[in-house]
Amino acid sequence: MAESQAQNSKAGSVALILLTGALYISISSGLITFNKYLMAPGRFPFPAALGLLHSVFCSLMAAFLYMFKPGLFTSITGPEKRVSMYDSSLWKAILPIATFFSLQIVLSNQAYLFADIAFLQMLKEANVVFVYLTAIAFGLAAFKWVQMRLICFIALATWMSVKGDLTFAWAGFYIQCACCVAETSKITLQSLLLSSAGKGLDALSYMLLVMPLCAVIFGTLLLALSFAGPSQMVLPMPATSDWMNMKWVLLLNACGALALNLSTLAFIKYSSGVTFVLASILKDIMIVLAGIMFMGHKTTVFQMLGFTLQVVLILLYSLTKIYPDEFEHGINCGLRVLLLRKKTTDRVPMDYRSTKGRDERLATLESCPEVKASP
Repeated sequence: MAESQAQNSKAGSVALILLTGALYISISSGLITFNKYLMAPGRFPFPAALGLLHSVFCSLMAAFLYMFKPGLFTSITGPEKRVSMYDSSLWKAILPIATFFSLQIVLSNQAYLFADIAFLQMLKEANVVFVYLTAIAFGLAAFKWVQMRLICFIALATWMSVKGDLTFAWAGFYIQCACCVAETSKITLQSLLLSSAGKGLDALSYMLLVMPLCAVIFGTLLLALSFAGPSQMVLPMPATSDWMNMKWVLLLNACGALALNLSTLAFIKYSSGVTFVLASILKDIMIVLAGIMFMGHKTTVFQMLGFTLQVVLILLYSLTKIYPDEFEHGINCGLRVLLLRKKTTDRVPMDYRSTKGRDERLATLESCPEVKASP
């Protein structure tokens, strides 16, 4: 009876992971494609205005949820109550994060005006390079040759993806690179100013605090542009008719942005680090394939080889971050530790979702030539 209940519980857990993972992948891919659709001329090609819509809508929904279900915001209302909304140091830490987040959103949407979705997604894979180098520079990560070699190969694979593009545009390239820098700065500040200061925020609390600041930043930017340069074309301003003509489409798009935040939260809660990495890579592949098959992106063998290398190398890099001990002696040994299961008398399968069974995995290192040769 107990064994049957355990099997049912395990099956339910797997089903929950698959469901939340499918939602995360489909909503994320769909929203990126949706934003690209809106940025086309004649629809709603206004990056800053779209960012304002997303931030205001997510802020209102987060506030509504906080009013009726405050227990979900564990960092603010939980027993530990890690942060206080009246702590000025918290807002000083969040303000630059919200600034870079807003900049990332604007640049990401602006890039859709100059390049297609498949090329931009390939270029986004280089984010891991910027994040790693910035983390090393700020002392947030330890330098390891294994990871550094992978980072260099990822940079080379990204160059292949860019070099092989048939419709390359410098404007799209520069804007997306600036977006990568803004996103890297946001991620670094999150680690440096929040986690290290003991102000760790759960996903819903983060959305409740950061999104209103983003809305203020977007609103201030749009207000300044409307008075200072109403005819400027760097960040074009929508007219009232633009909002009204696309009102139901924009509402659906805003719901998609909210759904992405919630689906990401649910998937992180129920999945493991490896599962989330695999799902993110699968999402990237789906976006690129959608761009090629349905959105007219013309690719080359050289570009697809570069993108394939990007995917494989980023997967290896992610594994070195999740299992640092297993990859201490190199890629080959790390993969051997994870893939070869040491036979035990009770034949209990190893659970790679946690550190349980790590001793058994590390025991496999004895068969690695690199470890035998080390003093």
